[in-house]
Amino acid sequence: MIVDRELPFNTNLRVVSESIVSLHVLQGYDSRSPLNYRQQVIVGLKAGVEPVTLAARESRTIFSTSRSISADGTTVWTLALLSGSRSRYRFTHSSGTAPVLRTNRSLTPSGHELQVAVNSNGTVTITSNTSGEFTAVQVGDELFVPGISTGDAAGSFDELNTGVWVVLSKTGSTVLQLSRPSGATFEAVAETVTVSSNTHLLAYSAAGVRVGDKVKVSAGFATSVLQTYVVELVTPSWFEVVATGVLPVSATATPGASGILFYPYARRLVSVVSDQAVRVTANGATTDVEPFAAGDPAGVGMWRLDGTVTSLTVENLTDSPADVKIISGE
Repeated sequence: MIVDRELPFNTNLRVVSESIVSLHVLQGYDSRSPLNYRQQVIVGLKAGVEPVTLAARESRTIFSTSRSISADGTTVWTLALLSGSRSRYRFTHSSGTAPVLRTNRSLTPSGHELQVAVNSNGTVTITSNTSGEFTAVQVGDELFVPGISTGDAAGSFDELNTGVWVVLSKTGSTVLQLSRPSGATFEAVAETVTVSSNTHLLAYSAAGVRVGDKVKVSAGFATSVLQTYVVELVTPSWFEVVATGVLPVSATATPGASGILFYPYARRLVSVVSDQAVRVTANGATTDVEPFAAGDPAGVGMWRLDGTVTSLTVENLTDSPADVKIISGE
């Protein structure tokens, strides 16, 4: 919520606004000083004002906090309640362009013998009898072993060896030393297995969508699904969330390129004020903003968005420098 302090000056503002909060006053600019945005009290937000001067026709990315993935208009997702759970759901890429939530190392262990040895320091060593097995794997990568405990069908490995592992070291192309993620309980058992499917051992990068990121589902699915969640687990092709409400047991949708958005943090309120015509692109949506009087600090244009904002770009549409201020809160 924004409460503007009482102002003695009347200022003309051309306002392009979305999702305006119920209490705010748009007179906020001192006409005696160019774009002198007067003090505001923004309740519950950490707010700041960033002055930006854009050269003629310049476009500038002000901030971008969203994770880059490869989903597009053909990417189809399925939603399913995990086996044995009442509230944990998995969104899985099922067809169309792969989203590439993490970089897949594309292991092919099917038919190969793998030996798991448990070390005294809470780690395991996994050794393959096939040269080149782990060539693509890098230190810091993660491995995922599916099983009943992860909500999947039983796989090739003992249940105590299922779940997520982190690669601590690599020897040649056949030996990896692994640990559980930080804070996770260590469970493991020594065994030698012949892997029956490539899906029974996944390896992928640590970079990309992260556990703890927020994910906003805004299109494609039923209304009950359209909300913001926290990522609980992620691989290259699926991610898991815990829902506080009841969701469909299963569903399929094509949310589009921006219908599923991942971000570690976001701005909750953003305003753009300019004395020249500018194009504002927020979360991929574009709006043109024009002042009442170009170059006149008493006739600036203003755009505003209250809600989750993960990216903002401003483009000067004129041949004159644009004096812009970005007001944002977190």
